[in-house]
Amino acid sequence: MKQLRIQLTPPEPYFLGGERIFEIGDGNKHYYIRSLLSPSQTTLFGILRYLGIVKPNRQMQFDPDNIGPHSYRLDTQDGSYGRIINISPLYLMDDQGAYYVKTPFDHIPGNFEEDEKEYEPFSEYVTDAEPVGAGGVQKRYPSQYNAKHELADSWMCISQGEKYKKTYKNKNKKKNLFESDNRVGIDKQKTEKAFVKKEYSLLKRGFSFVFFANVEDDFQYAEERFVEPGFYARVTEDAEPTFPADVLRNDILYAQSDIFISSEDAQKLYSLCEFVCVDTKSFRGRVTNVKAQTLRERFKRYDRILTLIQAGSVFKVGSDNLDAAKDLLGQNKQAIIAGFNKIISGGNI
Repeated sequence: MKQLRIQLTPPEPYFLGGERIFEIGDGNKHYYIRSLLSPSQTTLFGILRYLGIVKPNRQMQFDPDNIGPHSYRLDTQDGSYGRIINISPLYLMDDQGAYYVKTPFDHIPGNFEEDEKEYEPFSEYVTDAEPVGAGGVQKRYPSQYNAKHELADSWMCISQGEKYKKTYKNKNKKKNLFESDNRVGIDKQKTEKAFVKKEYSLLKRGFSFVFFANVEDDFQYAEERFVEPGFYARVTEDAEPTFPADVLRNDILYAQSDIFISSEDAQKLYSLCEFVCVDTKSFRGRVTNVKAQTLRERFKRYDRILTLIQAGSVFKVGSDNLDAAKDLLGQNKQAIIAGFNKIISGGNI
């Protein structure tokens, strides 16, 4: 087995689609489309598989022994992807080689307009008088939490140096990791008066998206290529950075990537926790059929919307329930293949 680093550099504004990114106006004539800021895990997995088609052509001929015979689907448990074993969560990397992950949501709310604020987790908890939940777990709440403040919407540096543990907000008034590029036009195919506004995203100059892939030694791939949605991809052999052991509290489980588990398992997970700080989002992927004759059939959407627990979410779990919580999060092997459900234990225990 070997490990590859895939670096994705956007040379210009890009557009990443997702569920519920439209705002529909009166009579469906005026609409606004906003790009997501960063690619999903399924997009990253698709990019790796495309890089595994060494000589792409119009017929999209590929070696199923190298990248697998069929499209990836998150909501199944049956998947074989040739010489690809799995991929990592998404990182940001700056031009100095420092890596960034989503800031844990237990970062104390405050002046998030201030950049380079060092990660500071909740440290003072108030205990409920009575245990609640099926497991009788005593709930504890951080006294420093203020519901009027937003959750951290930023990235945290995990590389040693002057930026270590400092956080950088996606968007603020002074320094942005991501910029918006608004483009307007008229869609004359529908009506002469149809106004269209499309909001593209642009990653700050000097930064790249990065992920890592575990593959078999004989995995074939293109070392450099432009890939959709307009990223310059460069592949090198390199090891994924180790999450520092001193960042998280020992009783914290941190979601480095989005989590996909059933609603029943999510409730079981919450019942094992003393406190959770999570956010969710809607997700609906696409299944690709390269042999289909129409565009609609070639890129067919899932027939249902999935709910994901967002990267950055944290779970405060007592030592007695730590293994049970990890087991719940580690059951979905299909999700783990594409880098979902990556959980970091406080102290790396």
